[in-house]
Amino acid sequence: QTAFIWYAGELEYDYNINNKWSINFHIIPGIPDFFNFGFGFRYWIASIPSNKEWRSQPNKNKWFYKKKDVQQIE
Repeated sequence: QTAFIWYAGELEYDYNINNKWSINFHIIPGIPDFFNFGFGFRYWIASIPSNKEWRSQPNKNKWFYKKKDVQQIE
């Protein structure tokens, strides 16, 4: 017999310091045997688009925003 037991998942939180840098905290609870904690820094190559910018461009490839694309929205 076999059984699937959901053993772990990841909880992650990103705190934006400014438009390019963020701090990342995460935990992977593997109850009852282990808890894996971690943190790090994330540098965004392109600036993070706001929700308004993100939603108003449904047909664009959203991972490759160019500065002129964002300026056209504003």
